[in-house]
Amino acid sequence: MQPLITELADLILKDNAILFVGAQLGAGGDNSPIVQQIADALATRIDYQRTDRSLPAVARDYEVLQGRPALILALREELARLQTGPDPIHQLVADAVLPTTKLITTRFDQVLERALTQFEKPYVLIVRDTDVPFFDESKITVIKIQGDINQPDSLVITEDDVDAFINNLPTLSDIVRSFFATKTLIFLGYDLNSTQFKRFFNQVTRNLSIYRRTAYAIVPPDTDGMDAVGQRYWKNQNVEIVLHDPLSFLEELAQTVKKATTTASRPESRPNPLPAAPLPAQPYKGLQAYGAEDAAIFAGRGQEGMQLANRVLANRLTILYGESGVGKSSLLRAGLGPRIAAQRGLLAVAQPEAGAPLVTNLHASLLAAARRAGLTPDTSGELSDLVRAVQRGLGGPVVLAIDQAEQFFLVYTGSEQTAALAQLQGFVTDRSLDLRFVIAIREDALGSLQPLEAILPNVLNVRYRVERLGREAAREAIENPAALYGVSWEPALVQRLLNDLSDPDGGGVGPPQLQINCDRLYRETIARQPSPPQTISLALFESLGNTTSLLGDYLTQTVQTLETSQQPAARNLLGALVSSSGLKQRLALGDLARFVGIPPAQTLAILDVLVERSLVRRISRPGLVAPQTDGQSVAEFELSHDSLIPRIVSWLGDDFWATQKMREILRQAAPEWTKRARLLPADDLRLATQRRAQLRVTPVEAALLYASAVTYSVAVDDWREALPAAEEQALLLGLLAHPDERARGHAAALLPAFADRESGERLGQLALTDPDASVRQAAITALAAQLETAGVEVAGPGVAAVLAGLEQPATDAIARQALVTLRDLAPASDPLLPPARRSIIQRKVWLARWNRHWGEILAATIRGVQGGFWGLGLGMGPFLGLNIFIADGFSLALLWQSRDSILFGVSAGIPIMGLIGGLTGSVTGSVGAIARYLPDRVDSRRVWLAQTGAGATAMGLGWLIFAIIRPGDVRLWQTLLAGLLLGALLVGASTAPVAWPRMFRLALSLAAGVVAFILLGLLALIYNKVFWWLIVMGLVAGAGFFWAMNPDESD
Repeated sequence: MQPLITELADLILKDNAILFVGAQLGAGGDNSPIVQQIADALATRIDYQRTDRSLPAVARDYEVLQGRPALILALREELARLQTGPDPIHQLVADAVLPTTKLITTRFDQVLERALTQFEKPYVLIVRDTDVPFFDESKITVIKIQGDINQPDSLVITEDDVDAFINNLPTLSDIVRSFFATKTLIFLGYDLNSTQFKRFFNQVTRNLSIYRRTAYAIVPPDTDGMDAVGQRYWKNQNVEIVLHDPLSFLEELAQTVKKATTTASRPESRPNPLPAAPLPAQPYKGLQAYGAEDAAIFAGRGQEGMQLANRVLANRLTILYGESGVGKSSLLRAGLGPRIAAQRGLLAVAQPEAGAPLVTNLHASLLAAARRAGLTPDTSGELSDLVRAVQRGLGGPVVLAIDQAEQFFLVYTGSEQTAALAQLQGFVTDRSLDLRFVIAIREDALGSLQPLEAILPNVLNVRYRVERLGREAAREAIENPAALYGVSWEPALVQRLLNDLSDPDGGGVGPPQLQINCDRLYRETIARQPSPPQTISLALFESLGNTTSLLGDYLTQTVQTLETSQQPAARNLLGALVSSSGLKQRLALGDLARFVGIPPAQTLAILDVLVERSLVRRISRPGLVAPQTDGQSVAEFELSHDSLIPRIVSWLGDDFWATQKMREILRQAAPEWTKRARLLPADDLRLATQRRAQLRVTPVEAALLYASAVTYSVAVDDWREALPAAEEQALLLGLLAHPDERARGHAAALLPAFADRESGERLGQLALTDPDASVRQAAITALAAQLETAGVEVAGPGVAAVLAGLEQPATDAIARQALVTLRDLAPASDPLLPPARRSIIQRKVWLARWNRHWGEILAATIRGVQGGFWGLGLGMGPFLGLNIFIADGFSLALLWQSRDSILFGVSAGIPIMGLIGGLTGSVTGSVGAIARYLPDRVDSRRVWLAQTGAGATAMGLGWLIFAIIRPGDVRLWQTLLAGLLLGALLVGASTAPVAWPRMFRLALSLAAGVVAFILLGLLALIYNKVFWWLIVMGLVAGAGFFWAMNPDESD
C-alpha cells in the first residue's frame, strides 16, 4: 500500500491527481452513510414501497408526490437533523489536499467546505457553469457536480437530474470530463455497484480514449460485490480497486503529502500549469494571429482558453467556430496550446492546402510541434504511429487542429475531401489513440459541415463558439500587454476605445480593430517617447484620427510608402491573396510573381514590406526544406487577417475578380490534371479563353488548357501559344491514352505536324486498338496525312502496326478497313500493302471514294444537264423554227404566213437541241467529277482531255441520232463531224485548265461558242448561214456550258 500512497501523494504535489469524494464517505449515527439515512427518512415520509431505496430513486418519487420545493425542504431538514459537523474522515480530506488542489464531490451538503475552513485553507466553490470564470489556480477548487443545498436550483438529486447533468451544465461537465482524461482520479465514498454511479461514470468517460490515466477507487475490504469479477469489471474501465479502509488510507496519504511538502520547495513540487513565456518584440500583433510564443501577451481570453481546453480534452472532436476575425486561430495557438502543454500534451495546427493531402499536413505539423517540444520521433511512419510516439514521449494527449477549415471545401476536389474525411473518421473512432481533433471554421461556413455527417457522424455535436471580446476582456487586451513593457494607457483613452470599438448592438469588441488601433498607438508612442515613462494618450489618438479610419488608413498608407511604380503591383498582390469568394488564400512566391508579371526578387521586395507592416504573413511549410539554390522557393504568403478584405475588394474592379475566379479554377484543376488527367469543363475553357490576356499560367496550367482546347476543338491555336513548343508533341501523345474519346481523336488529328517515328507508330496502334470507331478513323486519317507529308521513313512503323493486325481474330476486320482508308487517303502507302491484297484494296478504295463523293458527282451531272439543255436548246432550238424566216429575209407577211411552221419548229427545236445539250453536259460533268474524285492524283490536263473527249463524243452521238430520226436526207458523217466539232469547242473551252479570272474564262467559252457555230456555217455543216444568228447561237451555247462546267458558290 505504501508505494501506491507515495505515488498518489507525488501526483497530488504535481497537481496531477484529484480527490473525487462521494456522499457515502462518512457515516451517521447508525454508522450507515448519511446519504442512505436521508433516503430512508424521505421514504418513511411518503410511505415508499419500492425495492430500490437509493436517494435518487426515493427523491424522484418524493418530487412526483410532493413537488420540488417540498423535496428541497425535506432534504434541508434531514441534513440539519443528521449532520452535526465534519467527520474525522472529511477533516483528513481537507488535511491531505494542497492549497491549489482540485476536489470534485457529488455531496450536496457543506461538510467539505466546513472541514477546509477548519484547516484554514481558502477555496473556490464551483457549482454552476457561471461559477467557472472564478476558477482560481491559487486556491483549492471544490467542484460540486450535484449542486449545493444552499442553491436549491442547482441540486442534482433525482434520477432524471443525474441523466440531464451533461446537457444542463456543459461547461462544468467539460471540466469534469477533461479531468477524467488527464488526471489521476481517487474515488472515495462511492458504491461502485450502484446503477447511479455506473451511469454517471459511463456518461463522463464516453468517447474518451483508453489512454486516460488509471483511476483508483478506495473501497472498504468488506464491500459487497468487490470479488474478483467485480474488480475485473472495473479494471476493464481503467479503475483499480484498492481494498483498504478509507479512514486509514487518508491518514497515510495526508502524512505522506505533508512529509513531501517539507522536503521539497513549493515551486519544484508543482510546476505552473501555464509556464511563463518570453516576451515577444512587441505587445500587440496587429492583424497577425497569435502563436504559442505569444502566450504572455495574449490577454482577454483566459476564460475562453480554459473552457476550450476543457471541452477539447473532454471530447474526441470539437468544432471551434466564430465570425471572421474574432480570433479563432489565436485562441487555438496561444490559448489552447499552452493549456494542452500543461497537461503534458501537444497541440499541432495544420491548414488545408491545395496539392497537399490534409493528413499529410497534419503529420508535418505534428512532427514540427514534437521537435519543438524536444522529441525526436521517427518520421517514416503513418500519422497514427507519430501520435503514439508523441504520447509515449510526453505522456499526455495529442490535439490535432485543422485551422481555417472553410478552405477544405475550396482547395480540395470532391474525391480528395472524401478520402480526407474517411481518414479523419478512422482517427476519431480509434480509441487506442489519446487523440483529440479541433476543426476551426468561420461561422458563415459552419453549414458546410452538415453534409459531412454521412462520413463523420455527429460532427456538429460538440461546438465552441468564440465571441467577440466583452468590455472587460477588451480592457485587459488593451492594457495588460503594454504593461508588460512598462507602458501605460491613459484611462480616458481606454474608455474612448471601448466606446468606439464596441458593437452598438451589444456584440462586443472585434479583435482586429482593437489590435490595429493598439498597435498603431503603441508604435507612435514609442517613436515619440523613446524613454520612460511612456503613456499612450488620448491626445495622440485624436491626432491620428478615429478608430474607424485607422485600419483603412493603415492599409492605404502602407501601400503608399512603396515606390510609385510598385504600388499597382502591391495592390494586385494583395488582391491575389483574396479569393473571388471573398476569402483569404495562401499562395507561393512563384505564383504571386507570375500573377503580377514581375520577377520574383522584385515581388519579394514588395512582400517583405507588407509582411513587416503585418498586412501579410510569410509561412513556411512544416518539415519542408528549401533548396540551397533558392532560399525563398518554399515561401508562401497570405493576408494577416480577413478584416483587410473589404478595402482590397474596393480597390479592384469586377474584371479583376472575374479573372481571379478563373485563376482559382485553374489552380484547383491543375492538380487534378497532373494526377488524373482531368480536363477543364468546356464552359471553364471558354471563360479562360475570354480572360487569356489577363491570365499568366503555369506550365501545368498551360498543358491543361491546351489539352482541353484540343479535346473541345476550341481556341487550339490560342492555347498552343501558351505551351512550350517542345511539350506539344509529348502532350498530344499523352492524350492518345486519355479516357475521353474526343481528346484521343483530336490529338491524333494534330500529330501529323510532328515528323517522327514514335508519332507514326502510336497512330498506327491507336487505329488498330482504340475501342472507339471515330478515334480509329481519326488515327488512320492522321497516319495517312503523316505518310503523305513525311514519307515512309516516318510513317512506316505506324503502317507496320496496322499490318500486324491482319489475320488476328480481334483486329483483322479493323486492320482491313484501316488499310483501305490508308490507301484511300495516302496513295504512297500502296508499295507497303501486301501484294495479294492490293487489287482488292484498290477496288474498295474506288468504292469508298465513290460513296464519299457520289453527291458531288451527281451534282456535277445534274448541273451539266441543266447547262447543256439551256445552252444548246436556246442556242439552236429556235433556229429549227426560224431558219426559213431568217434565210429568206425578214418580212411581216412571211412571218404571218409561216407562223404555224415557225411555232412548231421552235417548240420542237428547243427540247430536241436541249436534250442533245443536256446529254453532252451530263456526260461532261460526270466524267469530270469522276476524273477528279476517283483517281489517286488529280491531273487537271487529263481531266480536261477526258471531259472534252467525252463531251465531243456525246454531242456527236446526239446529233447523229437527231439526224437519223429527222425527216429528209441523212448525211451521217457530216452530222457526226458537226457534233464532234461543236462539242469539242464548247466543252474544251468551258473546262480549259487555265488559271484565269472567272470573267476571262467566261469570255473564252463565249468566243469558243461563236467560233464553233461560224465554222459549222462556213463548212456547211448546218443549214443556217446567217452570220449574226451564228453569233447568237454561239454566245448562248457557250454561256450555258460555262455555267454547267464552272460552278460558283454564289450560283
